[in-house]
Amino acid sequence: MLQKTPYKIGHPIFIAVVIFIVINMILTYTALGRMALRQKNIPAKTFIGEWMDKTYNDDYLYKKFPVMSPENK
Repeated sequence: MLQKTPYKIGHPIFIAVVIFIVINMILTYTALGRMALRQKNIPAKTFIGEWMDKTYNDDYLYKKFPVMSPENK
């Protein structure tokens, strides 16, 4: 099925999926980094850090990554 997809359709879809995955990886890495800093009581220094703290708080991240939950340690 993929080989039958025309290049003009498949290439833009491929690019969109790659961009989505890269953005997802950056957000996840940043959220986990802020979580580690919050656990060390280091406050956010930028508005992006503050937004990450509000949007991706520890409870949210523990739901998404249950293996990281304190109950599993």
